[in-house]
Amino acid sequence: MAHDVFISYASGDKTVADAVCASLESHGVRCWIAPRDVLPGLHYGEAIIDAIHECRIMVLVFSSKANLSGHIPKEIERAVSQGSTIMPLRIEDVLPAKSLDYFIGSVHWLDALTPPLEAHLERLSANVRTLLARGVPVAKSNTAFGERMAAPPPQMQPMPAAAPSRPAPPAKQPTWMYAAIGSLIAIVLVLGFVMLRSRSETPSADHSASLSTTSSATPPGSPPVAAQTNARPAPVMPEAAGPAIATASKIAASTAAANAAAKKASATAAEPPAKPASPNQPSPAKAAPVAEHSRNLVFHETAGSTVKLEQLIGDQDKERHQPTGNQTNTRYGIEGAELGTSFEHDGHAYFLFGDIVGDMPRWPDALATSDATDPESGVHLDFLTRAKGRYVSIQPAGINMGANGVPLAGISLKDQVYVAVRTNDPRNRRTEHSVLTKFTPPANFESLRTISQMPSGRFLKMSLHEQPEGATGFPPGGPWVLMWGTGAYRESDAYLAIVPAAQFESGAGTKFFAGMDTAGAPKWSGAEADAQPVVKDGTLGDLSVTWCKDLGLWLMTYDRRTAPAGITFSYSRTPWGPWSEPQLIFNGLVNGALGKYIHNPRARPNDGLAGPLHMLRNEADPEAVIGGAYAPYMVERWTRLRGNELDIYYTMSTLNPYVVVLMKSRLSVE
Repeated sequence: MAHDVFISYASGDKTVADAVCASLESHGVRCWIAPRDVLPGLHYGEAIIDAIHECRIMVLVFSSKANLSGHIPKEIERAVSQGSTIMPLRIEDVLPAKSLDYFIGSVHWLDALTPPLEAHLERLSANVRTLLARGVPVAKSNTAFGERMAAPPPQMQPMPAAAPSRPAPPAKQPTWMYAAIGSLIAIVLVLGFVMLRSRSETPSADHSASLSTTSSATPPGSPPVAAQTNARPAPVMPEAAGPAIATASKIAASTAAANAAAKKASATAAEPPAKPASPNQPSPAKAAPVAEHSRNLVFHETAGSTVKLEQLIGDQDKERHQPTGNQTNTRYGIEGAELGTSFEHDGHAYFLFGDIVGDMPRWPDALATSDATDPESGVHLDFLTRAKGRYVSIQPAGINMGANGVPLAGISLKDQVYVAVRTNDPRNRRTEHSVLTKFTPPANFESLRTISQMPSGRFLKMSLHEQPEGATGFPPGGPWVLMWGTGAYRESDAYLAIVPAAQFESGAGTKFFAGMDTAGAPKWSGAEADAQPVVKDGTLGDLSVTWCKDLGLWLMTYDRRTAPAGITFSYSRTPWGPWSEPQLIFNGLVNGALGKYIHNPRARPNDGLAGPLHMLRNEADPEAVIGGAYAPYMVERWTRLRGNELDIYYTMSTLNPYVVVLMKSRLSVE
């Protein structure tokens, strides 16, 4: 479609962006806006680049959400490099982040901070029409990609008749900040002097013993516990407090780290040398070499922090009664789906969706990719497609992938993608088993081996992860692929197996965690029947395990029936545990989701959330089927540690409506 204006916006500002589009088009200005103008079957990124190249003006809906967006700076950079005119419409009283300031810091913008919005949109439309009338060229410049324009062209100034736009005001630092910096620097100097003097003196035996007791590392295999000390970490200052406070915070943190390092050195010197391990016995499990502060952590969910960010599947967000960002039904014929477990491959996040409801029969399963780095700015999914825009179905030859035959987990090893699937005879759940397949683009899935099977299988649901660099405590024969699993659905504990990465296709050398020996080291067996639980519960279903490099911890989420039922979080320094006490992070009633984005048949008035349903329930009355919450699959690339707060992001299925939503939970670290 020929167009004059490209509208750039963060997904959270879609309502304003749609209003901008409607206003411009009501004045005869041709616009391009995603996802409306992305043709079905066309790669999303390719469509955006083509649209930017063909536009004459880019209107940026500028807000705090745009500041956090990962894709908007790329769109602005591409437009600038092609010589397009950038016209920011500021809808919040914020300054551009560095990623945007480079391109629009010197550009005049139009403010739309006060209601009504329509009046500001009229001025925007007038400015755009004036620029187009002056003959703004189509963006076909030979400017080198990424090169900044020397100065904004004359046509970027707003019309005299419009309300005056203003350049970005310079950031001012309050004078108290400088006093705070001075005070902190003085404290650092005093602490440094005290440290230097204390190091020059010989510590007494009592003092050495005290340091050894309070600073030595937690014995291998012991659970993370709160540090036995009165010291607390330096408070983390918000970014909005300005660079002066951020600098002061870094100085204080560096001082605390130096003191901790000095105490650790003294404690280590006072400890007796460790006894060598017996040659016939594996060394006790050790935690990965990580920062000292990660050894004694306790997590608590921040009250009210668990929220739904967006609905990933379908065309209409059932809660918000607005179009979804992905429009999966319009683009691919995917009205409903479940799961959404993810893995990394070739720089992209891959998502596996199961038992799709849409325009294809027999409950197919599919793969999608995303390059999103900031989940709070919107997560765009591109499903892998065949000719004519049909999505690739996960269908290994000879494997029944009908109802409840779904993808379980994926992993990328040396540029080869493997996908584990669950299959069964729909008439007999006792035939259920998991199978490893190898994926070769564009659409071939080759069945390799059976992983586990009923009635006693412990890996019928699973989470896969490659052994992180530097992680220790494993037996010889690695590096390993780690596999956590559960058996009969919602009737199981969690188990652990490890497979040599070099033999992952055949499964040769697989070892199952068989408990701990008397020395505190993990025992391993070649028989699945010997597997011992790493998490005992008896009601576990789907589970997800990821690695948090910043903390040196494994993180686990799972759904369960144990009261209080719901989505639960746990963590451990080693894959085999001990895992922390489970913490409930989501429950439909507690979090207010039932009747809000999970259907409640008893809601009065009707909550309007019913449908679509899984095809096995397609004869049921959608209004009578209560929704649920299951399959909490964390996305490792989005896990974020900000000071003393950990944000985890995970997909979650809701049954009715039969869709997948993106969730966020925040946990404070103590």
